[in-house]
Amino acid sequence: MPRPRPLHGLTPSLAIVDELHAHPNDQVYLAVLTALAKRRGSKLLVISSAGQGADTPLGRLRTRALAKPATDVDHILPVIQVGTDHPDNLRAGCAHCNRSRRPRSSSLR
Repeated sequence: MPRPRPLHGLTPSLAIVDELHAHPNDQVYLAVLTALAKRRGSKLLVISSAGQGADTPLGRLRTRALAKPATDVDHILPVIQVGTDHPDNLRAGCAHCNRSRRPRSSSLR
């Protein structure tokens, strides 16, 4: 069986870490994350099923993400449902949560 290549020293523009919940520790995630810092505009995509608790690599990543302050603007009444960009229709939102939602239906209720 061939030996795995070391992750340090790479300079990727895109890295994908799959099934982070199954990693025994943070070594791969941290090596990839530090490698991405070397290239401007690089992106990291973490794909994973539900983890087994807060003391796993995925659990720690989720805890850090949820601890970040709201950094996005969310529409109370979505623009697709005739909402406006007026300040009365805006609120602070979690960037991660806001971008992961699908657009709501255009039908008015």
